[in-house]
Order: sequence, then structure tokens, then C-alpha cells
Amino acid sequence: MSLELIVDSRQEGIWLALLRDGKLIELHQEQGQTDFAVGDIYLGKVRKTVSSLNAAFVDVGYEKDAFLHYLDLGPQFNSLNKFTKDTLQGKQNVSDLLYFKLEKEIPKEGKMEEVVSSTQPILVQIAKEPISMETPIGDDDDSHLGDFIEDNATLAPAEAALHGSMRDVVKEVLD
Repeated sequence: MSLELIVDSRQEGIWLALLRDGKLIELHQEQGQTDFAVGDIYLGKVRKTVSSLNAAFVDVGYEKDAFLHYLDLGPQFNSLNKFTKDTLQGKQNVSDLLYFKLEKEIPKEGKMEEVVSSTQPILVQIAKEPISMETPIGDDDDSHLGDFIEDNATLAPAEAALHGSMRDVVKEVLD
């Protein structure tokens, strides 16, 4: 008995067909929205690694890149990575996991740039909804995520007041 899953994704929606020995046993259809959702799995491409965050940004085909922290890779990342590469290169029969040799686990305290490289294809699963700088923080909805991110290009209120006072003093002296 062999099982086969066929996925057809188009603008109008997604169709999933499950075949047993070549005969259709289940058909699921999801119409409309083709945006990503939590749980979706993508073959993305690493855009860049950021060592200070021990993370990478991954292009999954949307406006903003996905954030992937090292700890989210999971201990079996090397095995998944090898399987993905072999499948993409036609060296691995996708349904044949029986003879696939597991790779060594990645260390828990490792570094992202030691495991992935830029432009590398990588399988990722969406775990959270995207966050924007306008995302409300707290119960009052009067603070936003962007309020808590340092902006070095803008003067702090105390510095702006001091510069304003100094500007007035210099203008007075020059007049």
C-alpha cells in the first residue's frame, strides 16, 4: 500500500488530494486567501545571518523576511537540511525515509552562522503572526512596539530641549 499527497496551490485556492495506491481517498479544498498562516511550511532562502541576535532572516516570498532564531532550528536541523538539499538536487526519493541516515545534532549553544549560510535554501514553518512597529503593547493600546525601539537619528526630549535653549542663547548673543 502506498500513500501519496498531492498539493495544488493557485491564486484561487489550495487543493490537497490523498491517494492510496493511485486512487483518490480524500480531497480537501481551501479557497480564497493564499496569505501565509501559522503552521504553513515554506522552502525559504536565507537572506542574512545576524550574529548579535544568533538568528537569520529568511525570504519566504512575502514583503518582509521571516525571523529565525538559532534555538528554533531544532536539534535535528542538520538531518533536515541534508534531506532538503538532497531532495532539491534529485538525490533523495522524497517518500523514501527508510534508508535516510540521520546527521549529528546541532549543539544547543551553537551559532547561527556556523549552521546556515546566506542564500541557502531552508525549510521553515511559520510559528507566529507577523509583528509590525504599530503593534499595540500592553492593555491600554496607547503604546506601540516602535515606541520601545531606540532611534539614534532622533534627539531625546531632554537633548532637544537643551539644544533649543542653547540655540536661543546663541541667537540672543549674536543679535
